[in-house]
Amino acid sequence: MELKPSLVTRIKKCIDAIGHDNFFPELCKILSHSGGWDARMVMRYSKANKPEYLWVDDLPKSDMDIYLSKFYRVDPFFAYWREHDEACVFRISDMAPSRRGKSSYFRVFQRVTGFRDGIGVFLPALDGSANVICFESRDQISDQLVEEFQLLLPLLLGLHDLHEKELLRMLFSVTSDRNTGGGISAIFSVSGEMLHPNENWQALQLRDPSFSVPNALFMADEKEHICDLGFFRRKPLRGMTSFAPEGFLVTFEQGEAEPPVDVTLLANTFLQDQLTPREREIVLLAIDGVSSLEIALQLGVSEGTIRNHRKRLYKKLNIVSERELLAQYIRHISVFL
Repeated sequence: MELKPSLVTRIKKCIDAIGHDNFFPELCKILSHSGGWDARMVMRYSKANKPEYLWVDDLPKSDMDIYLSKFYRVDPFFAYWREHDEACVFRISDMAPSRRGKSSYFRVFQRVTGFRDGIGVFLPALDGSANVICFESRDQISDQLVEEFQLLLPLLLGLHDLHEKELLRMLFSVTSDRNTGGGISAIFSVSGEMLHPNENWQALQLRDPSFSVPNALFMADEKEHICDLGFFRRKPLRGMTSFAPEGFLVTFEQGEAEPPVDVTLLANTFLQDQLTPREREIVLLAIDGVSSLEIALQLGVSEGTIRNHRKRLYKKLNIVSERELLAQYIRHISVFL
């Protein structure tokens, strides 16, 4: 990858933004120099709560509202972070083992927004969430772009780590008057004694005096604990603070997100009682945006046969267009979300 002067300038701007609100936009812009996107954003994916938009560019608010209302449950990125913790670069079209699995997200959300593909750079945060640089595209994202992002991943991780450490320093500094967020978190000693709660932790204790960290969180090698209160996570500080160099950062989330949904299973029930298996196969391919000619080639029949099938099944469903078919599919999925 060529190191262009514009890229060096963006890296410098990102370094200058460490610890400030414009860090994530500047981090996103480091990757934006390659092009290949129609909308960009930085997302926060949690282990317990709904995804959050930290920063967006060229993404309509209507798309954001649709996504957060229920369609985040079919987002492969959301499902991935519920089960993994590693930094990585993911292209949506690579994430599922089968063609139908890959296109499930497109059938429901991407088709509504008009995007064809997406890519995300997952950067694990201290609190167990992931800050993810995301790009959406109306075209297939190229292998070259994926390779460039993978080459830049160590740099992005380093910058992100510095930003996290600076926020942690400010979050628990007695001299800082900045509100750095940090969710509900507190620093504990290696023995489990609470040393320094942040403002959100203190506010929660005032609302609920019974709120406390389960002892199980500090037993053996357990890093996470789920109980009636919510989701606790323990992260070693490893010298990040002077007053608790061997202590832990404990974060708390009250789970609000519904779990991910396997849309492939939902797709298998679409129009199950109204169409024949061959008609349903054609319908699901059509919903994916596959043309009649391409469907014919895949199924080994003539294009005319596929067109006749589509005419008959449209008549059965009392519709006249693919748009109406897609609308029926979205209504079918929405019932289960």
